[in-house]
Amino acid sequence: MSDSMEGDTSEDDEELENLTSKRKVKQKGPTNKIKRTKIIEQSSPEISEDEYRELLQDISEWFDGNSCISMLKVLYRDHVTNANTLHNATKMRDLLDNLHDSGNLSPTDLSILYDTINVTKKFGFKPKNKNLLSLFQNVRRFEISKFTSHRQKLVKLGMALIQDDVSTLDGSFNIPQKKYEDSWHLINDLEHKTVICEEKMEPFVEKLRKAQLHSAVKALTEEIHEYHELLHDISEWYDRHRCIGMLKVLYRDNVTNANTLHNATKTRDLLNNLHISGSLSPTDPSILYDTINVTKQFGFRPKNKKLRPLFQNDRSFEISKFTPHRQKLVRLGMALFQDDVATLDGMYNIPPKNYKNSWQLILDLEHRCVIRQKNMEEFIQRLKKAKLSLAVEIFTKDQVPLEVQARGPEAYNAFIEALKEGSKPIYQTRLMFVGPQRVGKTSLVKALTGLEFNKNEGITDGIDTSLSCTLSVKHITDLKLQPDIPTGKLIKAKQKYLRAVAEKMLQKKRGIKSKVCI
Repeated sequence: MSDSMEGDTSEDDEELENLTSKRKVKQKGPTNKIKRTKIIEQSSPEISEDEYRELLQDISEWFDGNSCISMLKVLYRDHVTNANTLHNATKMRDLLDNLHDSGNLSPTDLSILYDTINVTKKFGFKPKNKNLLSLFQNVRRFEISKFTSHRQKLVKLGMALIQDDVSTLDGSFNIPQKKYEDSWHLINDLEHKTVICEEKMEPFVEKLRKAQLHSAVKALTEEIHEYHELLHDISEWYDRHRCIGMLKVLYRDNVTNANTLHNATKTRDLLNNLHISGSLSPTDPSILYDTINVTKQFGFRPKNKKLRPLFQNDRSFEISKFTPHRQKLVRLGMALFQDDVATLDGMYNIPPKNYKNSWQLILDLEHRCVIRQKNMEEFIQRLKKAKLSLAVEIFTKDQVPLEVQARGPEAYNAFIEALKEGSKPIYQTRLMFVGPQRVGKTSLVKALTGLEFNKNEGITDGIDTSLSCTLSVKHITDLKLQPDIPTGKLIKAKQKYLRAVAEKMLQKKRGIKSKVCI
């Protein structure tokens, strides 16, 4: 067995509540493994320089005591900037000093130490200084961020190879044999000769297969097997819930082949295309988490128990792979009943196409550009005409101005109700004059707003803002300054519709039915 195979695996059973670190769950890609990234983010440790040096000494003694120097040379290969240091190091401290000098390790960023413990499985390490113990609680729960997936696989490979395996590979790659001391010396040498190279690992894996080194093959390919297992499980789940139509709507922007989108009968057809296009991979499965979030299929759990923790707390993840427009179309499909579908079918088709469900309707209207992200107003008006208030709200919810949202749920709901009763456009814009100095920008603004021309106008220092003004659409030259609105305050149009919302709320409280247009 290679020199550091026997890692300390003592369990730290303290509850998460005992953590002194702050935590947040978020989606991150690409990830280092097939996983949804769950991060317990370590707050910057407040340790002194003396405590920092003491910590480096303690962890170095721990790893040296477990004969890990060769393994660490493999692990730190991408980070140690000096090749001679990497080659000649006899103690972990030699490597840590280089990591410190290169900025990969510091008193305020100890993450490479946490990652080292996680990758090497040396969970038994505890600093001698009791003040530092809290920094290493539940370290196995921290996400590995400093080492690539490839680098982690090589450490797994080194742990998996026994000395007979090393001799077998020595004979495969060297004549005469080099008589490697352990698996780590083999890996370091094969990396130096670029036999092991991240961009072309398949030939090396094939050599392992021919040598029947199954544990070594598993170390380098396990996550790919888990990835295909995951795709199979999630496909079965969505197919069992008859979601293929919904997924065609959801993946419309991501599936690169129109025929695949049209002809797909199973979820796996779509996932295979996402994989080919690069939207889905073992190192970036985030589109699967987003799919669960958008489609609300929170009951999914992989059959492989090792993968189940990756799908906990799915609702905590920010959706990043689908546009707001795409998410709204999925919500629309969920909101429309079959009677609603028939109503819209009659509006857009003579004779009706008799859509089987809302997803067929949406896909067809998208294909015909009736539903378009850049021009949804006409479709929304059709929804209003059909009195499909839930569908209307899906597309108008985000149109509520921040000024209204800030006034609370009552103002928000009043604005939505007012929108349903009618609206009219507000023609307003910002006008910016840009140009070299002394060409007359200030004088032009003053002329347009009816102010007196000053032939001795001074140079504007930096940027100047003017008051708002109105322009009659009938008389283009009739541009009038609005002196009653101070700079930086809301323009009259905003004040008008905010007053309308307030009036609507007041009327609702008094039980008065009145039409308020915004």
